[in-house]
Amino acid sequence: MSQKALIGFIDVLGFSELVKRKDFGDLFEQYIQLIRNALNARGQTHMEYVVFSDSIVIVSEKTDYKSLFLLIEAVSLFSFEALTKLGLPIKGSITSGNITYKKQDGDVVIAGTPIVEAYKLEQSQNWVGAMISPNTIREYEHFFDLVDYPNLQVPIQLERLKKNMAWAITVQKTGLIPYKNKSDDDFFEGYAIVPRRLSSVDAGHLKEDMNEYLDALTKEKFFSASPDVQRKYRNTEQFVQQVISLWHKRWASNTYRMHFWSKNEARNRTDAGYAIFAPDAPLD
Repeated sequence: MSQKALIGFIDVLGFSELVKRKDFGDLFEQYIQLIRNALNARGQTHMEYVVFSDSIVIVSEKTDYKSLFLLIEAVSLFSFEALTKLGLPIKGSITSGNITYKKQDGDVVIAGTPIVEAYKLEQSQNWVGAMISPNTIREYEHFFDLVDYPNLQVPIQLERLKKNMAWAITVQKTGLIPYKNKSDDDFFEGYAIVPRRLSSVDAGHLKEDMNEYLDALTKEKFFSASPDVQRKYRNTEQFVQQVISLWHKRWASNTYRMHFWSKNEARNRTDAGYAIFAPDAPLD
């Protein structure tokens, strides 16, 4: 029976080298635990996953905006922790649509166009990162209002950012999503997932996460065995630097500070803006 679902497809890069290590058993258990932690980080129970070798398929049978955010946030958290804790870079995508999803007597069957789309998107990218499919962006039109704030001098955009801060620091509109090409990379303009800690709730926290993630990227880049692999890391470094630059500009602006801080905070704090994310807050 066909049903609508959100799909996350993740591929762990360098997994073939990982299985050769003597401590592979312990590392694999930590890897599985990171997945569990990410999917259950906010106590949600509607997401399930299947692991086969270096690939993970995540299925969310709930498809509202909150469920979309929780899936994106789970991929964000797993991306951050897999690299910074285990040195495992991941690549992936998020799609949506109708699938066949059956569980019976220990068997699991997942099939449908969103699975194929997610796999193809993951294979097309040439970096350490994850993107949201254009079809998903089209389906969730309101998405643009939640993550894109081109001019914070406009009061309504500041208000939207305040309500939807968690969306804004978890998804980045970018023209730096690298697609594989025979000679060089083509860059796709779309929406990419920003790796971050679950506890990060503002621009200052995100900057700390990005710097830690960037350090981990640089370390793994120098462990790489070929120029092609190193290119994936360089492509990702460009994106991370873009995220850092964008949020530094926002954090440094008086408009941002005065809107998000109280007068006392504005006088006393110089490190970051602040906005709490409430999962049940209206997304408008």
